Amino acid sequence: MKNALVLTALLTLTSLSLQAQKIATWKGGAPGHATEWNYPANWKENRVPNEFSQVIIPDVSASTFSNPVLDGEVVEIWSLQMFSGASLRIGKSARLIVTGQDSRAFMALQEGEVRPGNTANSLVFASR
Repeated sequence: MKNALVLTALLTLTSLSLQAQKIATWKGGAPGHATEWNYPANWKENRVPNEFSQVIIPDVSASTFSNPVLDGEVVEIWSLQMFSGASLRIGKSARLIVTGQDSRAFMALQEGEVRPGNTANSLVFASR
């Protein structure tokens, strides 16, 4: 019985570590889906971010010219880092929920655009 409890505890810890935060870096530009957030080929790691992802959105103005767009979906991620020149458009009826960003929740609940702020680690959401 004791061995079964130890095995259960180890399996639980292993499954929790598999869900640890993973980096997801936007690249965009996938043919026919250039700006779609939920298209795996638009991400450097070839997987769509989830609630455990640390999302990085770089300035793509010198590469794919395709900034990400959330259009009609609800997306939950752990953190969001945007570089100068980057943007993220939130379409009508789409939602972005960032749960772990500096221990503060960030939610974009209306149509608009997220851009880096003037101070380090700040984001600006401009509704349309």
